[in-house]
Amino acid sequence: MAKAKQTTKATPKAKTGPTKAEVLAARDAKIVTAYKGGAEVPDLASKFGLSGVRIYRILGAKGVALRPRPKAAPKPAATKKATKKATKKAAPRKAAKTKPKGKASATSSPGLALPKSAQTKRSNKPKASDS
Repeated sequence: MAKAKQTTKATPKAKTGPTKAEVLAARDAKIVTAYKGGAEVPDLASKFGLSGVRIYRILGAKGVALRPRPKAAPKPAATKKATKKATKKAAPRKAAKTKPKGKASATSSPGLALPKSAQTKRSNKPKASDS
């Protein structure tokens, strides 16, 4: 006789640990705390593996007031040579040739190579069969 195979259903195990939402909420809270503590957005982005835009979105969603951007550092003073060159009058430029407005021809574009049959002008006269 053959033995009957016993089947037992595996009961689903209860999940252990925090849910994804809880993990993200904890991460966002750390980001807010660090930002309020003086951390810069690029530093937070690299620390948490996120983009700067994502950090700004998280801060905005949490209602955090953003700090103003720091002003750019002043440019170094120009040297005498640079200022002399800048004060010389620039030579007048030649006027650029402009293409006439209207239909663009296939031969006017140097990048397009069309067969000669496509480059010929077509007349607007009706064909003999159309009359």
